Amino acid sequence: MARGREPKPGQIEAVAAQTSAEAAAWAFTQWELRRRAKGKFPDAERMLFTREALEQATPWPVAKYHASQFPQDALVADLTAGIGGDLLALAERGPVVAFEKDPERAAYARWNTGAEVRTEDCLSVPWTWEYAFADPSRRSGGRKTVSVSEMLPDPRELARRFGTLRLGGMKLSPMMDDRILEELGHSIEFLSHRRECVAATLWIGKESKPGRFAVLVRESGPPLRLESGGTLPSPSRPRECVYDADPAAVRAHCLSTLCRDLGLAPLADSLGYLTGNLVSSEWLRGYRVLAEVAPREKEVRRILRSLVARIGEVKSRVSRTERFGWLRTLGAGDRAVTALLYPEGAAVRALLCEPLDR
Repeated sequence: MARGREPKPGQIEAVAAQTSAEAAAWAFTQWELRRRAKGKFPDAERMLFTREALEQATPWPVAKYHASQFPQDALVADLTAGIGGDLLALAERGPVVAFEKDPERAAYARWNTGAEVRTEDCLSVPWTWEYAFADPSRRSGGRKTVSVSEMLPDPRELARRFGTLRLGGMKLSPMMDDRILEELGHSIEFLSHRRECVAATLWIGKESKPGRFAVLVRESGPPLRLESGGTLPSPSRPRECVYDADPAAVRAHCLSTLCRDLGLAPLADSLGYLTGNLVSSEWLRGYRVLAEVAPREKEVRRILRSLVARIGEVKSRVSRTERFGWLRTLGAGDRAVTALLYPEGAAVRALLCEPLDR
């Protein structure tokens, strides 16, 4: 009855009159959450959600990547099932058992996955499996947290127990400090999905491979993988092209790998911009340099007139980018160019560029 209706007072009252106020509120909430979940789950319209659990739920391609790290015939324990985001992918892969302390979320996970979900604390039962996955709650008092002491279950206890298994995976926030992540595990992956660094996943246990990696999870096809290592080459002035590196590659400290493999160099003192000749990589978003220009209105206007162009977007690696909001108003015509701001020492430099993927 609530499907397709706007959650306005009159609509809610109409549904409540046929059911109850509580049922109407629940139904409208579910359809709202299902609409929001379409970007994460291909089958969202049949699933059940809670607002907080949906916000933390793993996007489906990333969940499938996590599940692919475990053998197909091995039992995997999902220790923090939530509403079943990772559990759904684990169950598609092979045998699973799951734990979720919250009765409502446990019921939703059963509905969403058809898997066994035990309403118990995963740390209070004997561990009889060799493979496990966990996504500790990263909310405290209604706010997001990167403090290990505020997460549940305790990531430190999970990491200790994972060390006795063949393989345990733990999804954490990519915003967590490197030192904390390294204390928990020696194999760290920063996962990219749709040009966003969505997770720091630790792999712990006898089958884990030490190192720091960036993993680009595609909508289809195998993931791409970079390993951190080596030293960044010396910074360079702008060359033919400038590249905006994928945030997971930046977070995983893999820029030196990209520079080595593709013959690039860091652009001045920017973090994440690389420069060099024309190359192609899914790790990079490329721009052809049209002009170097001082980030002053008169100078930018002059160059735009010569290019018969307007500013289509502003990309920045400098602090207080709002100082340059005026850039978006400059120029005219159908040709849209990108203004790219970056630091060089104490100065701010600007490039006018054309995206390579047009």
